[in-house]
Amino acid sequence: MIALIATAGLTLSACGTTDSGDGGDDSNASAEGGACDQSIAFFGPETGPAAGLGAPIIQGAQLAIDQYNAEADCEVGFEIRDSQGSPRRGSVPGD
Repeated sequence: MIALIATAGLTLSACGTTDSGDGGDDSNASAEGGACDQSIAFFGPETGPAAGLGAPIIQGAQLAIDQYNAEADCEVGFEIRDSQGSPRRGSVPGD
């Protein structure tokens, strides 16, 4: 959980500004004023015998992302990759 929050903080702070200070264009800025189209991913149990462990993490991360998106110029998405609690049955990160 702490790693997810730390990753979210780093990702969100990286796209929080669109002005690089050099007067040039920022490659992540859009015409609407700075949407950087970043996503945070969760890879863990959403279903299966360990689903109870993943649910609070997913809900907490979604709440934090929703609160951030409500006030930010940078829209952040949330992707869930279900491991089903099993390394053999889980989806592969990056798919």
